Amino acid sequence: MKLTLVITSCFFTLSLLSQVPSIDFGKNSKTTLYGGIDNYVKIKLTPTKDFKVSCYNCDTIYLSKKADTYVIKPTIHTTRTNIYITSSSIPSINYGSKEFVNIPIPNPTLFFGSTRNGNKSNLKRTNLSAKYSSYMNLNVQFEVIQWKLFIGKKTFEGTEEDITDDIKSYLKKKKKLKAFSIIAIVKTPGGIKRKIAGVYTL
Repeated sequence: MKLTLVITSCFFTLSLLSQVPSIDFGKNSKTTLYGGIDNYVKIKLTPTKDFKVSCYNCDTIYLSKKADTYVIKPTIHTTRTNIYITSSSIPSINYGSKEFVNIPIPNPTLFFGSTRNGNKSNLKRTNLSAKYSSYMNLNVQFEVIQWKLFIGKKTFEGTEEDITDDIKSYLKKKKKLKAFSIIAIVKTPGGIKRKIAGVYTL
């Protein structure tokens, strides 16, 4: 009876190993991840099997609402993240793995109201914000924590995102100066800080 169980178990394991699926990481398979923020990685097995995804040097990993797409957040200040794909029923069976290089997040664009850096400002909408272009597929919320506004020889300073009414009035009176610039410090919910700047015409 014991021999039969061993043979059956071996046959079952060999059967699983003989059907190792191919792993699809997407047509434009990325080799890098941004450290400290959520990244979207496609992981699909063919033929379809029950599998488990785990990672090394990451804070979170979970299946998103989008088909075959996982959200992976590499641990900040680490250089590499490894993804492991194993059988969900027999963890010792490894379907494959992939190593990603962790890189710093890019600087976001500084907006003055709805105005992107380099464009004509609208003084009716003057709150500051920082964000990425939609094509970058990075869902990161930045908080403005400090800024300086320069126009002519005048400098204004503030915290948070709001531009005060006295600054708005000054900008309206100084349209002949044609442009102003802003340097801001922004940060992510995870505490990653970036110094960014923008120039806006009047």
